Amino acid sequence: MASVTLRTKKIEKKGYSLFLDIYNEGQRYIEYLKLYVSKDYTIPENKNVLRADKDSWDLAKAIQAKRLIQINEN
Repeated sequence: MASVTLRTKKIEKKGYSLFLDIYNEGQRYIEYLKLYVSKDYTIPENKNVLRADKDSWDLAKAIQAKRLIQINEN
């Protein structure tokens, strides 16, 4: 069973970096997206995305969905 999880990593100057944690056929891959947000939106308390972060967050979610479709088609 394949999974693609959107995760964040705290960085010093830009807030949080977005990356995909991909698990497929017993192997784990990390794909850094070079997208940044000011809050960790993977935490339920931060579910309301700020206007400044909306474009980056929406793009990251679209890439996540695309990767999941690609993995499931192969």
